[in-house]
Amino acid sequence: MKITLFLSFVLFSLLVPVLSFSQDGPVVDFAEQEPKFPGGEEAMMKFVQANIEYPKISVANGEQGTVYVQFIIYKDGHIGDIKIMRGATKNLNAEAMRVVGLMPNWQPGEQKGKKVNVRYTLPIQFRLSEEKKNQTKKEQRRAERERRRMFKHSK
Repeated sequence: MKITLFLSFVLFSLLVPVLSFSQDGPVVDFAEQEPKFPGGEEAMMKFVQANIEYPKISVANGEQGTVYVQFIIYKDGHIGDIKIMRGATKNLNAEAMRVVGLMPNWQPGEQKGKKVNVRYTLPIQFRLSEEKKNQTKKEQRRAERERRRMFKHSK
C-alpha cells in the first residue's frame, strides 16, 4: 500500500509541471499531436511579420529584443490566456500580445485521439534595421544639440 501511494505521488508530482487546469479543462505543455497554425509554421511567421507594427516610440528609443509570448490553444482552436513569459520593453511586449491576439484559430492538439488544450510559447523578435538604428542615433544627437542650445540661451 505504501509503495503504491508513493508511486502515485511521484507520478503525480512529475505531471504537475506538464498538466495544469483552465476553465476549459486541463492544459498540457506537450501533446502527442501538437497544435498547428493554419498553413504551418512558415505561414505563422508570415502572419506575424505582416501584422507586426513596430511601435514608433520603440523605434525612436532604439528598443530591440525578443518577447516570449505564452498562450493556450484550446480544444476548438481559439487562442486565449495570452501572457508575456519574458519580455523586452513595455511597448514591444504590448505589440507582441496584440499580434498573437489577432491570430486565427489553430488546428488543436491531440492526446490519445482526443483534442486537448495546449500551452504554446512563441518568441517574437524585434530588430531595427541598420538604417533605422542610424536614424535613431541621428535623431538623438539632434535632440541633444537642441536641448544644449535651449539650455545655453536660457542662462
